Amino acid sequence: MKLKLITILATGSALGLPVLAQAQTPDMFARDRNVSVKERPHPEYEALGVHWGTFYAYPRVQFDLSHESNVFATETNEQSDTLFRVAPSVEVESDWTRHSVTAFARALKTWSSNYGNENYTTWAVGTAGRLDVRRTTNIGAGADYAREIEPRTASNTPQSLFEPIRYDRAQAYVTASHAFNRLRISGRGDVRSFDYQNGTLLSGLPVIQTDRNQTTYEATARADYAISPATAVYARVAFNDRAYDEAGTVLTPKRDSSGVNALVGVDFELSNLVRGEAGVGYLNQSFDNDIYGSISGLSTRVRLEYFPTQLLTIGMTADRSVGDSGAVGSAGYMSSAVQFTADYEMRRNVIIEGRVGYINEDYDVIDRQNDRWTAGIRGTYLINRRLGVTAGYEYESRRSSGIDRINDFNTSRFMVSLVAQY
Repeated sequence: MKLKLITILATGSALGLPVLAQAQTPDMFARDRNVSVKERPHPEYEALGVHWGTFYAYPRVQFDLSHESNVFATETNEQSDTLFRVAPSVEVESDWTRHSVTAFARALKTWSSNYGNENYTTWAVGTAGRLDVRRTTNIGAGADYAREIEPRTASNTPQSLFEPIRYDRAQAYVTASHAFNRLRISGRGDVRSFDYQNGTLLSGLPVIQTDRNQTTYEATARADYAISPATAVYARVAFNDRAYDEAGTVLTPKRDSSGVNALVGVDFELSNLVRGEAGVGYLNQSFDNDIYGSISGLSTRVRLEYFPTQLLTIGMTADRSVGDSGAVGSAGYMSSAVQFTADYEMRRNVIIEGRVGYINEDYDVIDRQNDRWTAGIRGTYLINRRLGVTAGYEYESRRSSGIDRINDFNTSRFMVSLVAQY
C-alpha cells in the first residue's frame, strides 16, 4: 500500500500534472544518503486511501481563500480581489510488487468576490503505466488532457483582457530505461498539443489566439556513466519540432521551428551534505521563416540540494530554454531562470517553505526584454492524516524594457488553504 502525505497547493494551481510513471533506479545511480524535508515520510499523517482490489484510491478536496492586490496584473489602476477556490481530485494507484498503473482526475472551480469575469473552471484527467521488464529495464507510457486558463501574469497573455485566455492541452509520452552495470541509457518521446480560444479586450474588440495553436514533438536521449556510487557523468540531447496549425498573418508569419538542446554534466552526492545535478551545453531553435532566424546560446540545467541539518533543506535550480512567443512579430524568446528554496521542518507536523526566483525573457525580432521576480513563504500544519491547513504570502513583479515593452506590474497574494483527504 502506498501512503499519501497531505500536500497543500496554496495558490490554487490544483491541476499541476505530475510524471506518473518513473523508472526504478538501480543502486549504482541512487542518490539517497539524505532525505529532503518534502521527501521525508510521515506515516502518521498520510492518507490510507480506499482499498479497491489490487488498487488504492486517494480522494481529496482542497479549499483556498486568497486576497490578491492586483488581480488584473496592470501597471496602473490596480484592482484588488478576494478569490475562493474548490479543488476536488482523486488518484488511483496499483498496489503491485512489480509494474505500476496510475490515474488521476482533478478539477478547480474559482469564484471572484468582485469580478464575475474572473470566475472559471479548469480540469484535468490522466493515466500512466510502467512495465518492469527486469530490475534494470523499465518501459513507461502515459497520457493526460487538461482544460486550463493562462494566468494574467504570463508574458504571452495580451493586456487589458476582459477575461483570462482559455486553452486545452493534451499530452502523451513513452519512456524507456536500461542499465548495463555502470552505464544507464534512457529515452523519452513526447507529443503535446495546445488549442487556444480567442479572447476579448475590455473595449469589446476580439483578441485572436488561435494562431498559437500548435503540436510539439520532442525526443530525448540520455546516457549516465557511474564513476562511483556517489558520482555519475552524463550526456543528454533533446530534439523538438513545433508545428503551428494556422498559416500565420502578415504581422505574424507562421512560427514553425525545430530545435536541439545538448548537455553534458555530472550527477553527484557529496557525503550526506550536498547532492544534485549540473549540466552545461548548447541550445538552438531554428524557425522555418527567415524573418525569425534562430535563437541559440548557452544551455544550462542545475539542481542542487544542501542539507545543513536533517530538518532543513536548501535548494537551487537553474535552467535556460527557448519559449514560444504569443507576441505579434516574435516567434520565441530565450528564458533564463534561477530559483532558491528553503524547507524547514519546525515540528513533525509543521513545515515552513520559502522561495525566491528570477526569470529573464529576451525576445527575438522585436525589442523586448522582461525581468520577472517571484518570492513566497508559507507554513503547513498537518492536523492528522485527514486534514491539513496552510497559510502563506506570494509576491510577483515584472519589469519590461525596449521599444516593444509590455506593461510592468507588481502583485501580492495572501492565502489560506484547507485540505481534506481520505
